[in-house]
Order: sequence, then C-alpha cells, then structure tokens
Amino acid sequence: MSIRAVAIAVTILMLWLPAARCDEAAGQAKLDEAIDLKISAESVSQLGEVIRLAKEAIDEGLDADNKPFAEQLLASCLIQRGGAFAEAVLRGSPRQIQSPQQYRQLRAMAMTDLEQAIKIDEKQPHAWYLIGRLESTPGGDHERAIAAFDKALEIDIKDTLLRARALTGRALLLEDPAKQSADLDEAVKLAPDEVETVRARGMFLADQKKYEEAKRDLQKAVELEPGDALNEAALAAVLAEAREYDEALTHYNKAIELEPEAAQLYNQRARVYLLQGKASEAIEDLDKTLELIPDQPMALLLRANALHALGDRDRAMADVERVLKENNNFTPALRMRGMLLADSGKLKEAIESLRAAIEATPNDVELLLQMATIELASKDPEGAVRDYTRVLEQDADNWLAKQGRADAYLGLGKHQEALADYEAAFAAQPKNPTILNNLSWLLSTSPNDDLRDGARAVELAKTACEVTEYKQAHILSTLAAGYAESGDWDKAVEWSTKSLELADARQKEALSKELESYKQKKPWRESIASPLPAAEGEAAAEETESKDGQTAASEEAEGAKP
Repeated sequence: MSIRAVAIAVTILMLWLPAARCDEAAGQAKLDEAIDLKISAESVSQLGEVIRLAKEAIDEGLDADNKPFAEQLLASCLIQRGGAFAEAVLRGSPRQIQSPQQYRQLRAMAMTDLEQAIKIDEKQPHAWYLIGRLESTPGGDHERAIAAFDKALEIDIKDTLLRARALTGRALLLEDPAKQSADLDEAVKLAPDEVETVRARGMFLADQKKYEEAKRDLQKAVELEPGDALNEAALAAVLAEAREYDEALTHYNKAIELEPEAAQLYNQRARVYLLQGKASEAIEDLDKTLELIPDQPMALLLRANALHALGDRDRAMADVERVLKENNNFTPALRMRGMLLADSGKLKEAIESLRAAIEATPNDVELLLQMATIELASKDPEGAVRDYTRVLEQDADNWLAKQGRADAYLGLGKHQEALADYEAAFAAQPKNPTILNNLSWLLSTSPNDDLRDGARAVELAKTACEVTEYKQAHILSTLAAGYAESGDWDKAVEWSTKSLELADARQKEALSKELESYKQKKPWRESIASPLPAAEGEAAAEETESKDGQTAASEEAEGAKP
C-alpha cells in the first residue's frame, strides 16, 4: 500500500473513532443530569424525572462502567417511588385515598415500579418486602405475598428492621401457628421497639387465647406510640376478648378521643357495651357509626340486636329490613330476622327466613343451630333432628347440637338416642345446668325401665341446683323427680313443694300434678313421645341463642376484631 493510501486510511480511522466513542457514551449526559437531579429530588414527580432520564441514558448507550451504575440508580428510584405509592396504599387515610378506583390505581403504580426494579436487580429485599405487603392487602394474592416475603428473607438483609418487618408480614399470612410464632418471636427479638411487630405478635397471642402475654405486647405497643388509636383499639379488643370489659372501654375511649371520626371504633365499643348488657349505651355508639357511615349493614344489625335487648322489636326489625333492602340474601340479616320473628311467636315466618339464609350458606353451623331450635319450638322434632345432625356432620364436638338433638329425640319418643346425646353433651359441659337438668329428668322419668337411674339422677339434679343457686323452679322439680324415682318420697314432696313456690303462672299446673303424684308415692313418668317441660325447652333455646349476653346473630353482625 502506498504512503498516500495509508495516510488516507489513518485519517478515516481517526475520524471514525471519536464518533464511535460518542455513540457509545451518548447517554452519559442524561445520566449526569439524572444524578444531579437525584441529589435534590424530594417529590414523586422529581423521582419520575430521574427515572425517565436514567432509562433514556441506558437506551441511548453507556460505557461498561456507567451502565451498571445507571441500572442501580434506576432500580433505586423505582423502589423509592414505588415505596411512596405503596405507603399511600398501606397507610393512607380516607382523606388521602378518595375512592376505590384511586386505591387500585395507586396499588397498580406501586406494583409496576417494584416489579420493574426486581427485573433489573432481583436482590432487592426492600422491593420484595413491599410487594409482599401490597399482595397482603384486599384484592391481593396471599400466595404471591408469602413468596415475596420468602424472597426478601432469602437475601442477606443487613437491615435488621427490614428483616423484622418481612418476618412479621409473612407471619400474618401463614396458617401454621408454630411457624407464625417462630417468625414473630424472631421479629420482636430483632426489633423490640418496632410497634407494628410488637402489635402483630400481641394480636397473634390473643388469637391463641394467651391473653396475659398478648396484653403485655399490646401495652408495650401503646407505650411505644401513646398517641396511636390503632394500638389503643388493639389492646381494647384483647381486653374485651379476655372479658375485662371495663378496661376495654377505657382504651376504646382513648382510641375514640384520638380518632373521633373512626366509625369502626364506635362499632367495637358498642359490642363491649352489649356484652355488659348496656344496650342503651350501645345504641348511642351505633347511632354515631351510622351517622358517619349511613346504612352500614353490620352497624344496623348490631343496633337491631341492641334494640331487641331493650324489647323494641319493631325498631329492631326496621333496621334488619334496611339491610335486606340493599341485599335481600345477606345471611346475617336473614338470620337476625329469623330470630326476631321467632321471638314474636311467628315461628313459620322465622323458619322461612332462615331457610332462605341456609340456601345461600348451606354449611353455616350457627344458622343450622338456630333453624333446628326454632323447629323444635314449633313442634317439628323430626326437622330439628335433621338439622342438628347436619351440624354434627360438620362439627362432631358441637355440644349445643347434641343437647338440642337429645331434646328433639325426646319429642319423638327415642329415649335411648336422647340419652346418648345428653351423655355426650354432659361430657363436654359437665356444669351446664340445662344439660344436667335434662339428663337428670330423663333418668328419673323415662318409661324405659332399663334407662332410669334414680341415684345418678339425684346427683345430676343436685349439681344443677347448686349451679343455679336453687332459684330455678323447673330444676327443683327435676330434683324432686330424682328423689321420687329413688323412693325417697319425703324429699320428693319437699323439693316439689319448693319448686311450686318458685314457679310462675305457666309452670304451676304441671308442677302441681307432679306434687300430687309424689304425695301418692307415685314416681313421675313421661309419655313415650313427650317434649321437655316448657321451662327446660326455653332454657335450651336460650343456650343456643345467646352467648355472653349477645345473640349469635349479633356476633356475626359485629364482624371481625380488630
């Protein structure tokens, strides 16, 4: 090649090389701009500008040293912006998130940023943690949430607080109590002053009925953040669960002082008032709930329960009908309507209401129990046996169903079957006065000679009398029947006389006949197919209907704990 040709080639090469270098670093200026802006970026919009510049810098081209740096800058900013969106979703108040649509938009924007970040660099524990939190919210995928928390925890997290939070998030989704406990204990050990972690363990311990340990954790949460209504409400809920109602009210009062516009707090305090038998106070709180959230169905049903407790069936039914107007298949409302109708003596209508509810939720144990109880009261023992049996097919240890089915078997004259169910119920509830009474009555008065046992009947009836402080006429009459079956006529007459002295007008006729029989030294015998005496049947119905002063319908209406 001639010297001239070489010179031309070198000149061309020299001209080409700067151009190649310029193309290779074409994105450098935008990367520099992104770096400068990142230093001062404070708002989401400024972060968005950094993200745009970093993406364009990478697309336009960077050298081998700067491209990884730009990718890390991009991932970092995506996590920061996604975290800001996530924070609004996870902690935002109704004033910050105005509508479900805005909530969904914020959640989608957060997920988009975070998923882009882990595509760039999957070893980003904070991004995985936030994805786990977002998937834990309503509308999320709990399996994906657990997987995200697992990913975060697989990475060597230097930040102990972040690890504690990831452990807490995972624990709240796991179903194995042992694994939940292990995660929460490790989380509290790593971050003993992290309020969310301490509070989460407290609520978990409460679910495990470990109330003293739960109260310690929740009291600590209150001390760590004394002005936080959520901590006060969580402690109040556990105190209520532990039946420390006065203390629970103290903390609900504090929570309401801190958040006077939080409708759910009034709802929860109303539930405690109902558990204390303070229906009027409960109604005041529920009125406030409905002022803040008109036509809130659970508040309406809880208020209906309180009105029912005060004997105002018409207003109670009006609240139930308000709920059913919006949703005529809402199971708790159908159930409450059934209870109100039954209480008014409208048993046929009550059964129709409950049947509609059962069609919607055929495996609802409480509904089936309520239906069976009303069927028994309406003199349909066969229907009652059928529905009590359906309960026991789902919950073999349900003593209320065993007791109720035993009562129904008596109405069908199936005394041996009744005895088997009473014995099973007694094994589960050896101090329950209704079970003690009914079992004793059967052992004293059954026409089946092989079934009767006077001595045991007396012992069972004595225990029932002790539990009820000798104040229930029908239980004293059962003790008299036991003595009569044992041949102790003096005792039979003595206790039968005392039962008659305590009896109300409805009971006197039947108890007078029993007393006359004992005076003639004749033990009392039920017919083959005979329902329980009125007071005993009513007591059984009350057992099924009421728990701690609340109807089962009100418990469902109140919803979950906070």
